[in-house]
Amino acid sequence: MVAGRSLSQRRFASALRFDVWNYLGLAFLGFLTLYPFYYMVVASFSSGNALIAHQGLLLLPVDATLIAYERVASNPKIARGFLNSIYVVVAGVGINMAVTSLAAYALSRKHLVGRSFLLKFAVFTMVFDRGLIPLFLLVRNVGLYGSLWAVILTFAVNTYNLLIMVTFFRGVPESLEESAIVDGAGHMRILWSIFLPVSKAVVATLILFYAVGRWNGYFYAMIFLPNPDRWPVSLVLREIIISEQMNDYLGGVDVGDQGSVAETIKYATAVVTTLPILLLYPFLQRYFTKGVMLGSIKG
Repeated sequence: MVAGRSLSQRRFASALRFDVWNYLGLAFLGFLTLYPFYYMVVASFSSGNALIAHQGLLLLPVDATLIAYERVASNPKIARGFLNSIYVVVAGVGINMAVTSLAAYALSRKHLVGRSFLLKFAVFTMVFDRGLIPLFLLVRNVGLYGSLWAVILTFAVNTYNLLIMVTFFRGVPESLEESAIVDGAGHMRILWSIFLPVSKAVVATLILFYAVGRWNGYFYAMIFLPNPDRWPVSLVLREIIISEQMNDYLGGVDVGDQGSVAETIKYATAVVTTLPILLLYPFLQRYFTKGVMLGSIKG
């Protein structure tokens, strides 16, 4: 009995030590992951001069001020950038989901002629990219250069997201489709009334994937949109952080203080542009993990 209790106690102590070190390790990794964003938020509420002079970890705002957010809110470029980004996200995600759903439904049907070739061709596009110069020439020749639709239409479908939905649709029972066909339903009716309602988790997950990509995308906007009035907010943020285009934000600021104010404006702009996606995620989070897992193991 004594030996038994001793063995049990040793196992309990070993499990306890494992749990403690496991939680400590996860807490440390969580801190490394979250602190950069926390630092960005705290720094955006700090005075520029105090922030530059501060040493070590930043846990609370130093010499708290709202001047950075006042400058961001008063700049029309940010407002236009937000409107452009919202337009790109709403129109783009709508087109993304329509094309992805239609293509996934067709590619998931066993009776589709050439299905195997089409799937292999889709995977081929993941390995061999189209190239930037041919894409630019195509956009220019079809008359989309300078329009937001150049960013929207050139990325109507993501192959990885398409394969996720194809895999999920393969797992939908064929009996549901056969029953609908017997009742006289066509393919569009079957997709809209049967496949999409039972695929809410995958649909929500892909909406999040597409929305994040659309909102954060700036590179192709930089290539296709020469007019700053049509820039999405992510490209405006890029110009602020990388190109140091701060003149519109620093009007009325003393020359000696412009460098410090510009530093906090960068953080404030990054917070403002990140916030919409952070607000969207909680509404789709419960579908996120489920959708990815179902889309990866079914079929």
